[in-house]
Amino acid sequence: MSQANYLRIAHPWLRHDHLPVYEWVFPADATDQALDAFIEAREQWARVAHYPVSWVVGLSNIRSATATQRRMFASHLKR
Repeated sequence: MSQANYLRIAHPWLRHDHLPVYEWVFPADATDQALDAFIEAREQWARVAHYPVSWVVGLSNIRSATATQRRMFASHLKR
C-alpha cells in the first residue's frame, strides 16, 4: 500500500511523516478537553482504518497528567 493510501488523523499531536508509522507526541500540559479531542480523533480513525500500522508514542514532553486524564487514556486504550 502506498503512503498516499493511509488515512491521516486530523490532530496536532500526530505526525504522518513515515506512514504506516504514526508518531504520537504529547504536549507538556494538556487539558481534559484537549485529551478528549485527541481520543475522539483517534477513535474516529480507528473505525475506518483497517490495516496494519505501528505507533511511536512520545511521552517525554509530559510534565503532569491528572488522575482523570490517566483514566481517560486507559479507557481509550482498552477500547
